[in-house]
Amino acid sequence: MEHSLLLTRNPDWELGETQNPLTGYAGLAAIVILAFVAIYMKSNEAINQTLFFDFRKIVGMLIIFLVMAATEVLLFKVHRRNFDFAAPCELDRGAWLRIFFRQVALVLSLSGAGAIFLTATF
Repeated sequence: MEHSLLLTRNPDWELGETQNPLTGYAGLAAIVILAFVAIYMKSNEAINQTLFFDFRKIVGMLIIFLVMAATEVLLFKVHRRNFDFAAPCELDRGAWLRIFFRQVALVLSLSGAGAIFLTATF
């Protein structure tokens, strides 16, 4: 079999075959673990005096991003998928609804994570 560097589109893939909820669960697990770590850090005076403590929220969000990105790259091998960006798909009503609900879920998730960090760290 000859390997080509050209990207091709695979229209036979269904939405469930290209996205997995495990990435979201990995991010949720990271949020819960980081919330407990933040509570511990707040109660420990030696950690409160370090420079890391001042950037704990930024570092926490970066860790969540890295956990989710590592899940996608290492577990699901998203970098090996074939996409043809020159031939975009038409977005029907169902696609727009999925995009809308994903954006709502994103805002709710980020709001929940922010509420957990604010509650745990102040």
